[in-house]
Amino acid sequence: MICPKWLPIARATLAAPNRFALRRNTRFSSGVAGFRDRISLEEKPRRPSTRGPRASAKKNDTNSKANSLAGYGVEPSGLRDGKHMLTIDGLPTSLRAADFHRLAIDKLSGWGNLISEVRQERDPWTMEPLGKYHVAFSSSAAASLFRHKFERILRIAQFKNRCKTELWASKVPPALLDAGRDPASELERFAILPGSYQGRLEAHQGRVKGKMAWQHVMDAIVKSSRVKTRPSAVLVELPQATFSAAELKAMIHQDGVDSGHRWRTNVLFHLSETLGFRKDMFKNTTRVPLKDDVDFRHKHSSRFVMICENPETAWRFIRSWNQRILEYDMEGVTMRNRVKVSYIEI
Repeated sequence: MICPKWLPIARATLAAPNRFALRRNTRFSSGVAGFRDRISLEEKPRRPSTRGPRASAKKNDTNSKANSLAGYGVEPSGLRDGKHMLTIDGLPTSLRAADFHRLAIDKLSGWGNLISEVRQERDPWTMEPLGKYHVAFSSSAAASLFRHKFERILRIAQFKNRCKTELWASKVPPALLDAGRDPASELERFAILPGSYQGRLEAHQGRVKGKMAWQHVMDAIVKSSRVKTRPSAVLVELPQATFSAAELKAMIHQDGVDSGHRWRTNVLFHLSETLGFRKDMFKNTTRVPLKDDVDFRHKHSSRFVMICENPETAWRFIRSWNQRILEYDMEGVTMRNRVKVSYIEI
């Protein structure tokens, strides 16, 4: 077994019984029911204007948006409301916010910044992604239009998957078509789901209800770090064995020294410590720590959250450490532990 020169130093520092070695692995991991409401918009009698030109322009802009929404059969009153939420459950856990923003182009993007936030729900004790995404919009109308477009293009993708001919685009049911748009071009920008996806999807709309439990946990972890601007986080998992946070942090530090590029990281938090957090941090979740469940205990004891000083450091760490193999001696037997690292959008 190849032992880098820094291992005796790390072992002496930690007084650990095992010998650790680090070896780079060349392989890396790559990273609904329909909805349509119809309403009628009634114009109110005009009143003498006492507003200045800026206020009038703003009102005219709002009215033009409302009139454009009328053609889609959705309510424009949400333009003056706070954030509205579209929740979609049953999606793949690997989606990024960009996948949702890509779908909001064309007519949706014309309103400007309609998707204000995309967050996937996670288990607050293990940070396990759950495939349940909360997409925040500036209005209920925007959420409704996005949902309608998502469901329509998904049905087109499913139709293409069932169709046995390359001329599928000419056979798409008229009810799924958007006037003046090529269904093939719409599918090219649809990166959320393939037409072959068999999972069960559930979607519903509502108002934003504050942060999720896992976000409160992340806030507490970030607060304990020295990073105040642009903090980023990664989830580090050691499936085959459990190391302490101090042992793993020493290995990461020494790896940065040996490579000549010190890792600009701060806190390395062991998720087992979440059991000591205040109970009110978990009031916005129905999930509970399953202490008697073997799978829960394993994930809870083998995962760490590491805070990086910026997103660039986080992604560089993922490229360097994901799928690495840690080698160590356990009573004279060489053991291997493949590291899994993933990005946490906070």
